[in-house]
Amino acid sequence: MNGRMIGRQLLDFVYPRYCLGCEVRLTVQSPWRYACEACVQTLPWVSGPACSHCGAPFEGDVAGPRQCPGCIDLKPAFAQGKTIFRFEGLAREWVHGIKYLPGRHLVPDLLKIVTVLPEMKGYLENSILVPVPLHKTRESKRGYNQSLLIARAWAKGVPGARVEEVLIRRYSTQSQTELSRAERLKNVKNAFAIRPKVALNPALLYTVIDDVYTTGATLNACAKVLYHAGAERIQVLTLAHG
Repeated sequence: MNGRMIGRQLLDFVYPRYCLGCEVRLTVQSPWRYACEACVQTLPWVSGPACSHCGAPFEGDVAGPRQCPGCIDLKPAFAQGKTIFRFEGLAREWVHGIKYLPGRHLVPDLLKIVTVLPEMKGYLENSILVPVPLHKTRESKRGYNQSLLIARAWAKGVPGARVEEVLIRRYSTQSQTELSRAERLKNVKNAFAIRPKVALNPALLYTVIDDVYTTGATLNACAKVLYHAGAERIQVLTLAHG
C-alpha cells in the first residue's frame, strides 16, 4: 500500500465520508468521493431526446432536432447548450452541496463527471470556460463562487480548456429561485458586464458555466454580454437542468 493510499485512509478515519444520496459511509476504495455505487447507478443523466438549443431533456420520443418552448420564447444568444443531469436525486444533492455548503470537497466528483462522459470532454475541448459571476458581497458571504468551482474542476479534465473570469456582476440581484420566468428575465437584465480591460477573441469558443439551467435567463444574459463584447462562438453547459 503506497503512502497516498495510507494518507487517504487516515483522512477517511478522521473525517468519514458519506454518500450525499443515501448517507451510507464510504470507504477509501470508492471510485466516487461522495457517492456510493448504488446511488451512482441511479444518477439522472440527460440522454436521448433533448432541445437542440439548450439541451433540456424531452419526455418520450422526439423525431429530429427540435427546440423546447423555453428557447422559442427566450431566443438565446448562445448557439447551443447542454446539461449533464436532471435536477433530481443525487444530482440535486450535488448541486445543493456545491451551492449551499462549503462545496470544495466535491471537486473530485465534479472532475470525474467529465472524465466518464467523452461527449462532454469533446464539447468543452479547447474552450474558454466562463463561470457565471456572483456579486462580490454574495461571494464573500459564501466564500466562493460555485460556478467557478465547477468550471475549474471541469477544466482539469478537458484538453485545451481553460477558465477565464471575463464577466462581472454589476449589482446584487434577488435570488432567482422563487421568481417567475418574467421576473427572472427582469431580475438579471443588465446585471452582467465584461471585466474591465478584457478583450474577447471572436475566433475562440466561449462556454458559459453554471450549476442549474432553469429558464435560461441568467445564462442568456451572460451570453448577450459576451456577444456584444465581440464573442462569436458561445455555448453553455450546466451541471443540472430543472
